[in-house]
Amino acid sequence: MDDSEKYTPVEPNYYNYHSVNNLEKDIDYYLTINKPNNIYICSYQIVNDGLLPFLKYLLVKQYKDETLQFPCMPVFNDINTYSIVQYAENYLYNLLLLENNESFLENIVYNGSFIYDNEVYIFLNLTNCNLNINDIYRENNIWFALIDEIVNTNNVCNFAVDRRVTELFTINKEFCFLFDKNQEKYSLPIVGYVGINEKMLNFTYIFGVSAKDKNAILGPSYYFTNYQNAIKQGGWSENETPEFRHGKLLTDNDKGRYIKGGIVRFALFLNKTKIADNFQNEYLDISSTKYDRLKDNNLDVNYERLTVRISDHDGKWREEYDSVYLGKIELDNGTLVKNSPLIVIKDYNQQTPLSYHYINKKYLKDTYDENTNYVIM
Repeated sequence: MDDSEKYTPVEPNYYNYHSVNNLEKDIDYYLTINKPNNIYICSYQIVNDGLLPFLKYLLVKQYKDETLQFPCMPVFNDINTYSIVQYAENYLYNLLLLENNESFLENIVYNGSFIYDNEVYIFLNLTNCNLNINDIYRENNIWFALIDEIVNTNNVCNFAVDRRVTELFTINKEFCFLFDKNQEKYSLPIVGYVGINEKMLNFTYIFGVSAKDKNAILGPSYYFTNYQNAIKQGGWSENETPEFRHGKLLTDNDKGRYIKGGIVRFALFLNKTKIADNFQNEYLDISSTKYDRLKDNNLDVNYERLTVRISDHDGKWREEYDSVYLGKIELDNGTLVKNSPLIVIKDYNQQTPLSYHYINKKYLKDTYDENTNYVIM
């Protein structure tokens, strides 16, 4: 075999999670003079097989209100550090429905404990544990959340993150970040979604989103959106008309509602981001693609004209930026950019699939309504 044909695996990025390395390993003295209000289990994974490493924290969905919280263990009398850690490890083993306790205990790492507002937070690293989380369906009670979902969006697939979880990270920001070998913070990925017909759901979850061509509003790149707009994408065809794939009808009404659709959730690294806008001083899109679209009577030519300061069919933004955010921008006639918001990334490796889900069709009317609270199955 020629040397040029040999596969060289990508070396994982170095990282240091300083905040957990500096935790108190032994809190026996604190426990002898205090009885904590609650003891929370803060277990996490570090994903390090993509562009940059990032954190995911395990949260459990509450039965009554479906909020996502840290697992909470009972506060027994005469507890000590050892008994707390032992209980937390056994709790996680059973929660995760694992089969090899010996392997799990060998690979889980107790980092230490953090005391805040008379609450004890036990930090456990699950990165080296072999987990198989079935988080496709709504009834699942285990969800791994990005820091962005905990701190910024405050929800995962429309499940609200409990205020106490968010406060731990917003007040103690050191828990949000990993550091590189130069002691610089790694950037945090944001959450993004795509909605698609169920025929492509599993494929997209495994292989990620493919690049669109120059007809896409911001050129040949990788397009994502938020949860609500992903429901629209996965619930109805793009043109809101009947859609076929390999001669088979995928929709069930004349408005293009899919027989079955879903969404895929991603971690996205934006790096240097451009915010698209419609100001008078924005550059005009003079691409040949835009020129052709302005003459195509099969398209909404007026819409093409209204977006001439927004669109970038050649993707020239890629020369200076790694991503673009296109929000619900108002056009000159008072309407909004269609199918927004959009999060567009430059390179394939800026995306990491996290989970995929089927849309609960019971909530889908004939047409999409942005004020409806759509849910997954």
